[in-house]
Amino acid sequence: MVLKSILMDKSREFVLKTIVAELPPEVMLTRIEFEGPEIAIYVKNRRAIADKLALIKAIAKKVKKRVVVRIDPKARLPPEQAKEKILEIVPKDAGIDPKSMVFDKTLGEVWIKAEKPGIVIGKGATLRHLIMAETGWRPVVLRASPLESKALNTVINHILSESDYRLNFLRYIGDRIHRDPLFKTNYVRITALGGFMEVGRSAILLETRESRILLDIGVNVGGPDYERMYPYIDIDSIKIEELDAVVIHMPI
Repeated sequence: MVLKSILMDKSREFVLKTIVAELPPEVMLTRIEFEGPEIAIYVKNRRAIADKLALIKAIAKKVKKRVVVRIDPKARLPPEQAKEKILEIVPKDAGIDPKSMVFDKTLGEVWIKAEKPGIVIGKGATLRHLIMAETGWRPVVLRASPLESKALNTVINHILSESDYRLNFLRYIGDRIHRDPLFKTNYVRITALGGFMEVGRSAILLETRESRILLDIGVNVGGPDYERMYPYIDIDSIKIEELDAVVIHMPI
C-alpha cells in the first residue's frame, strides 16, 4: 500500500522497497514521504521504533539518504498529556519552561526551550529518543534565552503557523531531490553577488540545467554607500520570476 502511493522512478523505487523490506512488521509502518533532503518514515508503534534505532541507521546507510522517523498522528499523545510526560522524563535541572513548550501537529514535533539543552537530549540522545517513544512527538530542543526575546518568539510562532505550507513545500522539493536525474551531463554555475571578499552582503546565484536558486541575502552594515552595502541583485542574470527558490539561513 505504501509503494502504490507514489509514481516512482528507479531511484525512489529502490528507497521505498529497501525501507519496506528492512522494517519489521511490529513498527507498523503507515507511509513513507520524501520531505526535502530527508526520507520520513511514519509508524504507529512508537515504542517499537525506539528499539530499532540501529536498524534505522543501517537503512539510511544502505539507501544513502537521511532518514527520520515520525510517529503517525493517531499514535501521538494529546499535547497536554505529552507535556506532562516530557516533564516526568527530563530532569528538573534542565530548566524547561513548561509554558514555552509548543507542539507542531503537522510535522509531529514538540519545541522545547531549556536552559541546558544537553540534559534534555541526554547522552547519546537517549532522552530525546525516549521522549519520542513515550509521547509520539519528535523533540526539537532549543536553548532558552536568559532574557525573553519577542523577536525570537515571533519567528517561532510564524514558523509554526506556516507548518502546512512548510510540509507541502518539503514534499515538493523532496520529489525533485529524490528523482532520477533528467540530464546525463552535470552542470552547475555559481555566481558571486557579494560577500566573497568581505563580511556581509552575502548572496550566491546557483544555476543548474533545470533550476535557479538564490542563496542568502545579506547586508554589509558598515558599507559607506548603497552600492557597497547590498549584493548585486540588479544584474541581468537575476529575474525574480524565474527563480525556483530563495534560501535564507536563519539560526534560531
